[in-house]
Amino acid sequence: MLKTRLAKKPNKPIITLEQLQTLLPFGSQIKELKSCELLESQGMAAKTYRLHLIYNNNLETNNNNENHNNENINNNNENNENQKLQMKERNLPSIILLKTNSSSFVMSKNAAYEKEVNFYQNILPFILQKSKKTKFLPDIYHLQWDGKTLMIFMEYLPTISDTCFFIDNFKPIKEENIAWMVLDNLKQLQKCFHSSNEDKKLVLNSDFKLSHALFILIELFFKISIEKAKLMDKEELVMKIVNSFKENFDGILDIDDVNEKNLSKEMITIIEKAKQVNQLFDIKKEMKEAVVFMLSDEIPLNILHGDFRSDNIYLNLKEKKVCFIDWQTASYGNPLFDVLSFICHSLDPEIFIDNNDNLIYRKLINDFCKDYLNENQKKKCLHAAMWFQLYSFILYANNPLFKNISESTNNNTHISKEMISLFTALVRGTKCILNIILKEMNNSVFNDIH
Repeated sequence: MLKTRLAKKPNKPIITLEQLQTLLPFGSQIKELKSCELLESQGMAAKTYRLHLIYNNNLETNNNNENHNNENINNNNENNENQKLQMKERNLPSIILLKTNSSSFVMSKNAAYEKEVNFYQNILPFILQKSKKTKFLPDIYHLQWDGKTLMIFMEYLPTISDTCFFIDNFKPIKEENIAWMVLDNLKQLQKCFHSSNEDKKLVLNSDFKLSHALFILIELFFKISIEKAKLMDKEELVMKIVNSFKENFDGILDIDDVNEKNLSKEMITIIEKAKQVNQLFDIKKEMKEAVVFMLSDEIPLNILHGDFRSDNIYLNLKEKKVCFIDWQTASYGNPLFDVLSFICHSLDPEIFIDNNDNLIYRKLINDFCKDYLNENQKKKCLHAAMWFQLYSFILYANNPLFKNISESTNNNTHISKEMISLFTALVRGTKCILNIILKEMNNSVFNDIH
């Protein structure tokens, strides 16, 4: 997440002018590092800094500034325009971002930032070559990774107006055209890796160094390395996931007293919806079929973001530009995984999901699959994506921390804005996927999937 509010100066210099001049492709033209500000909400390990640059010949860009637009700019309008024109021609950014890791954080072989560097080094060039006119990601100016220290210098995406912003967890998308703009860009990105049935497994190219989403999940939830998971017996692997899903789902059902005062209304709704799902469907059977399909040769494979939700999506409505950031969980797998994640995390459920007379989420999925996945692929990918999304959300909903946040929120106990934001997105997502499963699994299209 690249938040741009509440920036502050770091306690000690993170980067020097001399390093910038050496590392960046335009470094020789940098005259001064005017400011280095730590941005908000970067987690425990990663930190992102906003670097404000001044270039030689006393020319300073202002095209990417957020709060600095009026600083150190010549009052003469004509001279100011000349400065901007010259800098645009030289293609020099006035503000860039530096993403780095804490000095105390040692990266493991399959650590998130190693995956992100791999994505930018090995996969981004392929995407840029295939997509040509479309830009899905911020510009990357320089990468440095030695196994311990991470440096990613990238384009600064300004949030300076109502038309240029990161989607807010607190404010789910209400407009269908914006939702489709995001999904259409995701579709075009995926289609870079999916030009025909013969090369649908292009993502398996060893140069890309991507892992199957299922093994990423196993590494995350079971602390089993990807290498070890690949060597596991297939049936053992399937049942490990299925049994974990059932155990966590039962954890939600075991909260019997839904009128308990400490539970929020949202948590009560989740419990009630979960009970409906449990009564209507054999959840172990459905989950097993989803896992088996995920491991089969039948599934169409494509690149996945893995954390495709609100604050990893940048929108510029004026330029109709969409950028996807934070590729630390990049993998390959079911093309509809990211679609369902976006629908559940980022869309207003009252508009897109709960209105039985106009199920807009279904239209978005159908439009996404058009000229991309055939009906049989769409049906099986959607089935697997639904149950894996439910698994992911249930793991969080069954976590004691999740329940504690629910109680704290309900009792107006002080809790950080970041945690409330996370809780808000998880609650909304859990309710959404339960509602989607209740609607879609009763749809006749799934009658012959078993």
